[in-house]
Amino acid sequence: MKIGFFLSEYPVLSETFILNELYYLQQSGVQGHVFYESHGSSRVSHPREKEIGFAKTHIFAGESLHKHPWTVLVTHALLFVRHPIRYLRGVILLTQIFNWANLRHFVLAGMLIKIIISSNVNLLYVHDAEGISLIGLFCKFFSGLPGGIIFHTFGLFSDTAFLRQKVMNYDFTLFQSKYSRQYAVEFFSVDEKIKAHMHVVSSTGVDVQFFVPRRKVAKGQTKNPTVRLVSVGRIEKMKGFDKLIHAIALLKQKHIAIQCLIVGYGSQRKTLQKLIYRLRLTDRVKLVGPMGHTDRFRALLQDADIFVLPSEVDLSGDRDMQPNAIKEAMATGCLVLTSNLGGIDEVIVSDINGFLLKSTDPRDIAHAIEEILQLSKKGKQKIQERARRTIVDNYEAQKTNALLIDVFRKYLRDDFIE
Repeated sequence: MKIGFFLSEYPVLSETFILNELYYLQQSGVQGHVFYESHGSSRVSHPREKEIGFAKTHIFAGESLHKHPWTVLVTHALLFVRHPIRYLRGVILLTQIFNWANLRHFVLAGMLIKIIISSNVNLLYVHDAEGISLIGLFCKFFSGLPGGIIFHTFGLFSDTAFLRQKVMNYDFTLFQSKYSRQYAVEFFSVDEKIKAHMHVVSSTGVDVQFFVPRRKVAKGQTKNPTVRLVSVGRIEKMKGFDKLIHAIALLKQKHIAIQCLIVGYGSQRKTLQKLIYRLRLTDRVKLVGPMGHTDRFRALLQDADIFVLPSEVDLSGDRDMQPNAIKEAMATGCLVLTSNLGGIDEVIVSDINGFLLKSTDPRDIAHAIEEILQLSKKGKQKIQERARRTIVDNYEAQKTNALLIDVFRKYLRDDFIE
């Protein structure tokens, strides 16, 4: 089995689940070739990036198309002559979604086919993002290979312009929660034939051998009296970090000794830093920047009293579904407090293996943190144990990886003819 992976960026630290997915598929014997539009912008690398041995192709920049128009014309003419029906399917799709950007995607897809065929890829697998999802779909038509797409929350709830074409034209679609699959089913009123090819696979799961609980405090060793909070995610509005910072300000007014570390990077970093200064919380809240899956990152989760992620739906409709960060925190036995959004409630049952917020109002966040702190040591331990058991039983990386491979095998074809 050799998979052609289509990614918008590579590598992307803020989407560690993609790198983990590639890594675990490789460990399972799957071969691959990565096609990506742009290089990741983070200066911090994921520790497993160098271990991924798949071939990689940076999809040509748009300028090269203008420099070699005859090459483009000849390549597409040959595609049409060799496989007119395949090519016309791509043309029909282009007429349905035509704009100049999609014309570029159509042209780029044609230029990729020779590389795809020569690399002996036998299935195309696309991580949904603007541009790359349509390049992948055109490549599926032109090559005749089976292909599928996994939806991320932005493409499913925000960038919905060509969502119907993706759902209807890929051979299979993957959703990271039952909630997101049901949303797509109801949004498009899909029939039973299409529903049969809509699968739920929860990202890449968690490495439960790496994300393990911290060691118990030795007898005679005093526990730090300061409450330690940690939060992880892209520094964007949808993560609700501003609400968390306001909640910490409320807790400070009650003279609760508390420190919070926020891990990640994004467009809202400067805004949050100004908020921290304005609320005089520089001694309480630290923006520590991006981290890969390192021992230091794991230690932050292990040492935290509570992991807090007050995600919310932003103005574009984007939201968290089942962020891997909450699963990684649960695997370390950390108490998790997060939003009651669709998909998250499939992982966390409030007061059983974690805690779901009533709202992202800072007062509700602060109140929930206080309630957790008031739990008995035994009560906390039970929730921590159930949290880890939830991840080990349902979201362990090898198990979710096996589910993904099963989907791939279902759509592989032995009768493919170039």
